Amino acid sequence: MRIIVRSQTRIRVRAHALVGLTLLLFPQLTQAWADGPFCDFPTAAARSSSFADQSVEDASEMCAPSAPHLVRSASFDTCADASGRDSSEVAPQVANDALARARRLDAAGLYEEALLNLRVVEATMPRIADHVAFMRAELHERNGDYVRAAVAYGDAVESSPDLELRARARVGQVRSLLRAGDPSAEAELQSLQIRYPQLPEAPALKLELARHREITGQPKSAIAIYRAIDLANPGYPMAAEAREHLAVLAGLGHVVAPFGDLETLQRTERLIRTGPIEMARATMMEVRARPFAKAFVWQRDQLIKKYDEIEARRFARAEEKPVAISAPDPVFDKLRKSLALPGGEKQLAKVPGPPLLMQLKKASSQQLTDVADALVREFARRSRGITPELRFDALAVAAGSASDGELIALADTLLVYPTVTVAARYHRARALERSGQLEEATTELERVVLLDVTSPHFYRNWAQQRLRELALPTACRTPGRASDCNREIIETSLLDCEQTSLPDVQRAIEHLTPVEQIHAAGYPWLSRALDLARIGEIDRASDELHEAYLAWRFVARRGPVRAGREAVYRGVSIARAPGDMQTARARMALTPDARMQLAEVASALGDWGTAVDFGGAAFAEQNAHPYAAEVARAARTYNLDPDLLFAVMRVESVYQRRIISHAGAIGLMQIMPRTGRLIADKLGQREMTATDLLDPRTNLQFSAWYLSSLINRMEGRLPLAIASYNGGPHNVRAWIRSTGTHVPLDAFLERIPFKETKRYVRRVLDYYGSYKARRGQRMDLMAIHLPGNDRPSEVAF
Repeated sequence: MRIIVRSQTRIRVRAHALVGLTLLLFPQLTQAWADGPFCDFPTAAARSSSFADQSVEDASEMCAPSAPHLVRSASFDTCADASGRDSSEVAPQVANDALARARRLDAAGLYEEALLNLRVVEATMPRIADHVAFMRAELHERNGDYVRAAVAYGDAVESSPDLELRARARVGQVRSLLRAGDPSAEAELQSLQIRYPQLPEAPALKLELARHREITGQPKSAIAIYRAIDLANPGYPMAAEAREHLAVLAGLGHVVAPFGDLETLQRTERLIRTGPIEMARATMMEVRARPFAKAFVWQRDQLIKKYDEIEARRFARAEEKPVAISAPDPVFDKLRKSLALPGGEKQLAKVPGPPLLMQLKKASSQQLTDVADALVREFARRSRGITPELRFDALAVAAGSASDGELIALADTLLVYPTVTVAARYHRARALERSGQLEEATTELERVVLLDVTSPHFYRNWAQQRLRELALPTACRTPGRASDCNREIIETSLLDCEQTSLPDVQRAIEHLTPVEQIHAAGYPWLSRALDLARIGEIDRASDELHEAYLAWRFVARRGPVRAGREAVYRGVSIARAPGDMQTARARMALTPDARMQLAEVASALGDWGTAVDFGGAAFAEQNAHPYAAEVARAARTYNLDPDLLFAVMRVESVYQRRIISHAGAIGLMQIMPRTGRLIADKLGQREMTATDLLDPRTNLQFSAWYLSSLINRMEGRLPLAIASYNGGPHNVRAWIRSTGTHVPLDAFLERIPFKETKRYVRRVLDYYGSYKARRGQRMDLMAIHLPGNDRPSEVAF
């Protein structure tokens, strides 16, 4: 760090010299600088005519004595307030003006002047000095001043109580040290990777190190790092750049060893897992053609087999012969033959319920109506030994293969059981509808609408769909997508979202101030959030508020939650434990009323997830359209109904933009890093990392693209697209091939083998219908048949 210390000394000398020159030029003013005193607040009139209100278009005018670019400020410890107001009221305005000025100066290319204005912010708002230090570091880095950037990032790391800010600053510090060529950079990078074992930025940082080695005449070391990057992250943009450097070094005569057999297999396996898909295909062609040593032939063959299975899933076609449950099956064949004999059905009485259901699944998949009818009759006949739930499973399995009359008879036996009566009535109505008994079917569907009062109202929603279909068969059938028949309705929803009001910072400050005054001792993040809100740093204020929630969550014994950048980097939940009993008691004193006030603060700042954290599930229902502008942008781009995105967001994260599941899914729409990587490849955003998925705009854009692609692949069947979003499109297609396309879609949804996916589809559809109802709209009709053909699709992740 010797270089850094010497550079920091030079920086301070330079800053003092600049300030001294400023005082000589403007003796009538006392200016603000990094280490000097602060006196003489400007009056309101002076502030209104200060540089904060002037344009930065004319750089020569900015530097003229008549338009100083350093804000006048004051020291709250030693100087009297010249403004006539309390200093706590004036300081935020001074800082706000200085911050706005710093940004304009930075945009105009006046680097040092912008830096001095950030120093004003830092001095006037000492509680958020770490945030301002981070802003200084970013300013230094944008201007290529990496030595000073490393120092500023270090200041943020040392002074910040915010884990998220420290995580960002640590990465920035190491990146700046690498770019500055500091001798300690490599050791700092190793330390960073030990601290953050799942750091998404690691490949980019290693690339910086390799570049430095190459520039400083260490080609062998640079080659080793470039090869390691390409081996560990072959599909990333950093790997592509590493390969370019290796090619240049090879052209200069340096030895660049090719990958050995084991390295080739490891690299290929990573490409198959993370993409891009096209690159994985090309690499697999090379693997097939390459001769391998005997020790690696079996491993190569297994990799080829795995890849071929993935490709088969991606391009599998639904018109292929349905796969049997277990084939050949002598038991099923014997059953078929015996049922063809007189009195053959009597032997079914000896078969227990679960094996009987398995035989029914086989008969249904092969569309053997006579066998299915006999099995359904046996389920209807038995009054003992078979639970109502098992009989209902038989009702759902036989739909589309057994005779509708037999299904109606089976459904009749279930109407007396409260646990399945609504579901049985719905499928009884569908059998009546298919058999042409429309009047009775309508009556039964209307009864289902009245009886299904338990969330997620799956049968009520489908019953309403069928009633509309019977009344108006030509209604729009493209749920979730804008088409000719519903474009106007979705456009209205988009306009509503785009006109949603911006964050109300003043309201947030009003709600936060009294809570901060009472609870600042236990929750210093509240004071910091208040200061950040006062200078318009909304996202940073939201981060501090979320830190306060995590601290309360710990003392409330709700356990740590996996959320935010630190959790992405470490891959674990991070506990915010109090340091002593006094602090713990202070945090436990946060009352329900105070938490509700903080929910209002978060809502006013536009951080809907933190609002729900503090306010509970009821608060989620009161604020049903979070991130409306971002949702509208993504929905418009990919031709989607914004209410579909709201519904998926509600089920996936309850509006938590920082949340990370235990499986590793990130953000509002819970996108897995691998899925995000593949989507980024499709969208041409090759620089994307998993950390970017914490950003609401990126997360919603990726999710909207993926949902739109899934709807296309499932030929407009929204329930199947939703099931694919949760369970994977390859799984959904496998289930369709297993059941056969003759099964009605609503019955198919009953047979989804993944319980989580089955429940997920119902919840999303229920929320989607609720969002439409809030606008006085109805969900478009959903096609009742499964799609016939599965066109080749790249969307298999």
